[in-house]
Amino acid sequence: MFWKKVRRIFRKKKCASLENIFFLIEFPTLVNLNFLCNMKLAVSGSLKFDLQKGRLAMKINIAIAGGPCTGKSTLAAALFAELKVGGLDYDLIEEEARKLKKGFGNPRSPFERFYMWRQQEREELRSIALDGFVTDTPLFHYYAQARQYALEPRDNLAVRELLIMCLEIEDRYQLIVIAKNQLEIPFKSDQTRTGGEKQARPRHDLIVSFVQHFWPEKLFFVEGDVPTRVGQITKKMAGMRAR
Repeated sequence: MFWKKVRRIFRKKKCASLENIFFLIEFPTLVNLNFLCNMKLAVSGSLKFDLQKGRLAMKINIAIAGGPCTGKSTLAAALFAELKVGGLDYDLIEEEARKLKKGFGNPRSPFERFYMWRQQEREELRSIALDGFVTDTPLFHYYAQARQYALEPRDNLAVRELLIMCLEIEDRYQLIVIAKNQLEIPFKSDQTRTGGEKQARPRHDLIVSFVQHFWPEKLFFVEGDVPTRVGQITKKMAGMRAR
């Protein structure tokens, strides 16, 4: 009955010519709606269809990327709070390494990044928020780490495989946010960030280079204090949804 209803509405209204129509359909199970206006989204719970634009409301997964001590975690938390207060349904995906460090310590080889990748990806795949998620640890960070710490020829096997895994999830993040100036925030260490500034700064450059090469259309630079950066991101998101 659900599918017949949706198909009947879309045939009758012809998405491209609709005006000022917005409706809400409630259903409990996970449904793939690829056939609707060529959208490729799996969603659950309440679905919001913007029939005026002839498509589902845009889902924007946001990756706060960059090297250590560039304000990723603080910005992710502040942005998540701002989006929730604004009425959007978002999840916050935090860094799993912080939870695992006490039992396992820091990864010691590029191959251990595979395990961290799987742990981090599991949390992303658990997200069921309608509008998307915010993460301060996008999966391509593990490729950058493996690339930076590869010491032996055999380590290149892990680097190569992690690169392939990155390219296979190119649609995972719709917006990748990186600090324009990594020196804007003074470097400091904590119980999770134990490496020095000498290793941290080149990793930021490596991550920026990776995103610029593979997904330049998703890259968005921010600067200023946390509220300013949040404002820059929300403005960018508004522009993306308006298209």
